[in-house]
Amino acid sequence: MADGLTVYVSKPVAQQDTVGRVDLNSTTSTYSVIKSDDFENRRVELSQLIENETGVQVRSSGGVGGFSIASIRGSSSEQVTVYIDGVPLNKASGGAVDLSLISMDNVESVELYRGSVPMELGNASLGGAINIITRQTTEKFKGKFKATVGSFNTQQYNVFTSAATEKNSFIVSASLLKSDNDFEFINDNGTPENPDDDRNEKRNNSSLEQATALAKWKYRINNDSNVDTKLEWLSNDQQIPGQQNNVNADALINLSSIDFFTQYNQKKAYFDADEFSIKGYVGGLNEVFSDTQSGNALVARDVDASTQKYGSELFYKFKSDGYQLKYRLLFEQQSYTSENVLTPVTDNVAREVAVQDSTRDYYEQVFEYKNFSLQNSLISSFSLRHIYAKDDNNLVVDIFGRPIDVGDKKYNIVTPQMGAKYKFNALTYMNFNAGAYVRLPSFFELFGSQGYFRGSPVLKEESGVNIDVGYVYSLFKPGSWLDDAKFYLGFFHNTVDNLIVREPNAQGIVVARNVASGITNGVEANFKLYPDKHWLVLFNVVYLNDENTSETTAYNGKRLPGQFKQDYNLQISYSSAKWVTGISWDVKKDMYFDRPNLLKATDISDINLSVLRKWKNQTLELKAENLLNNQYENFRFQPTAGTSYFLTYTYKL
Repeated sequence: MADGLTVYVSKPVAQQDTVGRVDLNSTTSTYSVIKSDDFENRRVELSQLIENETGVQVRSSGGVGGFSIASIRGSSSEQVTVYIDGVPLNKASGGAVDLSLISMDNVESVELYRGSVPMELGNASLGGAINIITRQTTEKFKGKFKATVGSFNTQQYNVFTSAATEKNSFIVSASLLKSDNDFEFINDNGTPENPDDDRNEKRNNSSLEQATALAKWKYRINNDSNVDTKLEWLSNDQQIPGQQNNVNADALINLSSIDFFTQYNQKKAYFDADEFSIKGYVGGLNEVFSDTQSGNALVARDVDASTQKYGSELFYKFKSDGYQLKYRLLFEQQSYTSENVLTPVTDNVAREVAVQDSTRDYYEQVFEYKNFSLQNSLISSFSLRHIYAKDDNNLVVDIFGRPIDVGDKKYNIVTPQMGAKYKFNALTYMNFNAGAYVRLPSFFELFGSQGYFRGSPVLKEESGVNIDVGYVYSLFKPGSWLDDAKFYLGFFHNTVDNLIVREPNAQGIVVARNVASGITNGVEANFKLYPDKHWLVLFNVVYLNDENTSETTAYNGKRLPGQFKQDYNLQISYSSAKWVTGISWDVKKDMYFDRPNLLKATDISDINLSVLRKWKNQTLELKAENLLNNQYENFRFQPTAGTSYFLTYTYKL
């Protein structure tokens, strides 16, 4: 079971020898860390893992490996930057990152930043960031095999091995996931207010097959310098059910990607107290979306899209008594091309993109000064970010061959960010963060994609201010059942102009729009207790008060769509030498799909159970999800699965 308060351990957090990683011991950001010990022997998806963390909400299209996106503190999913080893996954073409495409078999740990984002990770954003750290090389041979079978004919397999010499270390990991996702659900026939035409059905056209591979190599030049190299590959074939669960639906998304990354790390570069790194990366994503029966769009579509990305980054850090200086320089280019090869029969439809060829050049430099005073009890930081971006839209035409006047766009933005942390003692502290941010609209939001979403070429960039304050208290009473109890309380306030929201139209197709502005206020709390050495009790609660401040009367004063107002999570676990048993209860209330607040989402109440048996080199886990068998929709016409069971076996060398 994930430990949502890993962040609050008062002992220093061990850091890897990779330069440019976030210094968790001195950052003022509010964060938590989920380590591989919590999930490596279990069947868990990234969306399920982070959903138990304070302030995080996840929306999924349903089923094993279904399209999943995350928001933090009431943000939109596009306002959450997702990284792998510090490299952003958010694509200029794609906006929100689909968490289902990230295999947990390749993950060492997950860092969650709520609100303020450390300068090492780049763009300041309203919601925060998710930094996924892939498996780390070791100094000895390791091997592992893991297999899962479960409901809906789900099968999942992973093999992993690592080895090392004096100078070199290697990792190779490969995974395969398959599921029919043919779960039963109640089809309301598109009339939720009329139960008379409801019917029980199995979900049609919903199968998934996903394969991933990871290879890493670290070469140690000497004690102060090394080179990291990584290669990742993904293939994902996923069927998409029709909105009315039509048995003839044939919508399908095929994704394939390959990403290469290398980084040189140097400590004691020019002085004994400085370090720098240089990284470079290149990747390509190909996406084919086919829907010849128009089950998820107004017209039949067969879209072939390609995204190419390459970038480089320089990071430098100088440490002295009482202060630190950091500088980061990033350049990235993303090019996106797509074509809809089908020709419509009639032009009596809303405008959709048929051909697109767009490129975004992105430059960012960040400078940060961090001060340590009052015998290191007070940490304060100030950073300044400069962003310059240019969009070249070489060709954009609609499905009838008519040009769409988008034009080239340029962005030149400077944003400040500041933070402070005061340690009352080794166990208690307060932190404060404030900063301005922007988010550029993606090609996905500008032009649409995948049949689920329709674009809006006139979208403006979002801009706003993010403020938060938190208090952490840890109890130190050796011998008492309250020893190591931890309590966190945080408040946050966000204002956004030109907020981009997504809402379904009458046909259920989601459309991106700018609203005049929005305000989100909230409070979050986390309580962790060890009644004795075997038991852990963890409780999270978040309350959001968001408001659409649009000048449009129909929307002004309404809730912003897509976020639950109340979010509660209780986790209880019992562990011994041979057994680990955990139960979690997740409750979410009060969310709307649309800006007028007419389409209200079903409240969520989920109970999940896990029992894990341990042997010397083996484990066996039985997991039951959604024991209450409740049905709900995170997206319109996309129901989630009912009760499901999974059995996972792990063998380690």
